[in-house]
Amino acid sequence: MSVFRGRVILAGYSSELPDLVCVRALDRALASGLIVAPPDLPRDLGNRSTVWLAAETALQDIDDLWKQIQETLEGGQTVLRWYPDNPLATDSGRRDAADLADAGIPIELVPTVPSEIIAATFAGIQMPAPPRTLASSDSESSSDYWASQDPDAADIATISIARPGSPGQSSGVGDEDVSVTHLGGPGAERRLQPNWFESLPLFGLRILVTRTISQAPVLSRTLRELGAEPVELPAIDIIPDPFPEMTAAAVNDLPTYDWVIFTSTNGVEVFLEKVRQCGFDARRFGDARVAAIGNATAERLRRNFIAPDFVPDEFVAEAVLDGLRSAGVEGSRVLIPRAEVARTSLPDGLRQSGATVDVVPVYRTIPGTPDPLVIDRIDGGEIDIVTFTSSSTVTNLIDMLDGDASRLNSARIACIGPITEATASAQGLDVAITADEYSIPGLINALCTAQEEQHA
Repeated sequence: MSVFRGRVILAGYSSELPDLVCVRALDRALASGLIVAPPDLPRDLGNRSTVWLAAETALQDIDDLWKQIQETLEGGQTVLRWYPDNPLATDSGRRDAADLADAGIPIELVPTVPSEIIAATFAGIQMPAPPRTLASSDSESSSDYWASQDPDAADIATISIARPGSPGQSSGVGDEDVSVTHLGGPGAERRLQPNWFESLPLFGLRILVTRTISQAPVLSRTLRELGAEPVELPAIDIIPDPFPEMTAAAVNDLPTYDWVIFTSTNGVEVFLEKVRQCGFDARRFGDARVAAIGNATAERLRRNFIAPDFVPDEFVAEAVLDGLRSAGVEGSRVLIPRAEVARTSLPDGLRQSGATVDVVPVYRTIPGTPDPLVIDRIDGGEIDIVTFTSSSTVTNLIDMLDGDASRLNSARIACIGPITEATASAQGLDVAITADEYSIPGLINALCTAQEEQHA
């Protein structure tokens, strides 16, 4: 008989809010050698060793998976299985617990927040102190608070919550939606006004995010925190270091430059990774001064122990050019690590000011892969706002739509800055929102301001 030094964690998450998991479950997931999860689980709750398995399928139903689990455990690693409810509240969870016990495999159970609690909390119900009763629909109940998902409870409910915790949440009395949670009792009458969740600045909006796969989660997370539903369709992807010999040569010559100008966070990450690969660190910059376009680019430099000497007030190449001209660049040697295809105004302007400029393409931008399900949502008019964070996100998304920009007519268009706005306008799009600060925080602020003005 095998001796298992590892264990299997059976962990729950809310099907309404998959990211509402407890710290213990997330901690176990980060430390697990194998994760088994339903396909609709957020990808950041998995890892590179995740096996995607339907929630209703038991572990032992898949021979190869059962063998993989045993091998993982014999190696002393942990296995985690996610369920869209508390583990023993699901048929597959109950089967898995029994099968694992029969096999002599140790388990750990990690619960999730009950859907009734989620509904009450996101509806702003001020739940009284215990005793409180859940899953009860007795109209004569003397409890301070009760909750039920039984449709028959609608007639006696104080309030009914549909799609709790999602941007589509709706609350009222007697909602006939089959997915509603009905809340009643004296305690259910105490509600925050206005409701905290439904009052979020972007509540209910479906917002298309066109950034790269690696960058989209930062924007999506903030949109979700503000009550929106982010819909990700990466219009671009990044290929780092397409000309490694050229980048290595720039790293070797780095101490000879007077200025190094970074125009994006991608340029910072790829170039500094090349510095590390060549056996150097931030000291390789020597006496060179560093300029950054944008606060995000500047912050990425600081995280890598490089304090930028110059960050323009306006996050465009022309502002950097004006600032460097004021500092005096005549006779200076300037390095610009940036995208393979980009505007030429900055290097051209520096050369006209008497500088020697080397432009090194440290990454290549390529079109993203279309997602037919998201394209269908666009065509169905389900997207309220489309966000663009660069000119390439505009052109590539239009290409995904077969060159027909009119397929976005039902949505408002939001751009990160005037250059992206100009590209969108040239493609025939009517831009409704443009950030004053050309950054992701600036774009978020612009979205919130536009929404406030629309409801004023």
